[in-house]
Amino acid sequence: MNNFDEMIKSKAKAEKIYVPSGFCERIDSITDGMRKKNVKKSRKVPATWVAAVMLLVITPVIAFASPTIINMKEGVISYFNAPKEFRYMSKQAEYEKYNAKVGISCEDNGITITLDNIAVDDNYINVFYTLESMDPIELRGSEDTPLKWRLRGAAPVFWYKVNGRYVEPAAQVETDVYLVNQHTMKGMQRFALLDQLSNNFKLEMYTDEVLNTQGHWHIVVNVDKSDVAVESTTVMPNLKVTIGRDGTYTHHVTVKKVSISPFGSQIVLSERGDNILDNFAIKDDRGNYLPVIPAPLHISHIFKMDNSFEFIPKSRDMKSITLIPIITDGQSEFKYFDLKNTLPAKLPVNDSGSYVLTSVQMDDEKMVAVLRQDGPVPISNFQVIPSDANEKLLQSYVSHIENEYDRETGAITFTGYWADDVTQEDLNKIAGLSYFANYDFKLNEAEAITIKLN
Repeated sequence: MNNFDEMIKSKAKAEKIYVPSGFCERIDSITDGMRKKNVKKSRKVPATWVAAVMLLVITPVIAFASPTIINMKEGVISYFNAPKEFRYMSKQAEYEKYNAKVGISCEDNGITITLDNIAVDDNYINVFYTLESMDPIELRGSEDTPLKWRLRGAAPVFWYKVNGRYVEPAAQVETDVYLVNQHTMKGMQRFALLDQLSNNFKLEMYTDEVLNTQGHWHIVVNVDKSDVAVESTTVMPNLKVTIGRDGTYTHHVTVKKVSISPFGSQIVLSERGDNILDNFAIKDDRGNYLPVIPAPLHISHIFKMDNSFEFIPKSRDMKSITLIPIITDGQSEFKYFDLKNTLPAKLPVNDSGSYVLTSVQMDDEKMVAVLRQDGPVPISNFQVIPSDANEKLLQSYVSHIENEYDRETGAITFTGYWADDVTQEDLNKIAGLSYFANYDFKLNEAEAITIKLN
């Protein structure tokens, strides 16, 4: 098991983050507010004078600088034109049904960013952009790192303000990019919204670092998401509950938001502490257990932090969902699946839930397994480990792994990239797959939480 750490690198995606994103911005906002409170009041000026000055001075500036209102409507997104597989290909039809063509650019230090399209609903801001650099674009990471990972590492990370206020980000930053040529990159960023936005608002998109270059890139648009909001179901219950009264770790949780929308569905939970509620099952009103996508988390001993858990609904006309806490000791055991068995085949991970393996393919670069969830399972990235006929783990064969979720069907694509020193002779030894199973698994039905969606 000396190389086992290589097999669990993907778990970093679900690691808890102890320093919350936006911490500095919040502190700046608080201290700025304190400074304003300490400013002495000046002598009052008649309101009519103020109004007259504002009309004379401000009105021409607004007429000149105010950005055009953009509406979410049907239109082609050029980002999807390249002959490649995209991270969010399963949502392409939704993005192109509800997006706005923008075409606004900003430039600093020889790097130009053009916001091509934007798609906003109740849960996500999705921006599609083109980046052009005077200097050749250099990718981060070593040569043995998968190209798609190196590309994502080079992508800029955008932050947002709505009507002048900083938007608190979820812990996860989701990007996807590709190179058009040595100087041009096209990319997408998906940004989870923890609160509910009004249908009309001013959106500012900005970043201070692009391609390891410091600068300032800033784009402003006025967004009207009325059309796509009609297709969303969003409730803000602010339901305060206590979980763990049976002697396990006690959680004081606020169910802040539940939303079903075209670009993705989520439940937002708010909690303070270093051991937050992050392992549960979600069931719809028809008894279906819904896949919950693992993601990084915000944690703070000082602040009550909001965390977004994206789930994949069976349909958008659900009347309610139920959150059921999972009780487990965290201990796992290996189970083995012989590749001679016919597919699809169930891979049980507890007495109630399984993954269904629908296909396995291998070539000289990687192994790809496609699975789907069946019943309740823990919130974790499922892994399959190549093994020989004696059920010996061949984990050293794999250098990088990842899981991709189809947001429409719930299908999970597990990819394991072979290490550089793996030969065809080595690959011929693979006879089966091993995976983790946990049978000390219990659904805490007594403390389940049902949230009505209408």
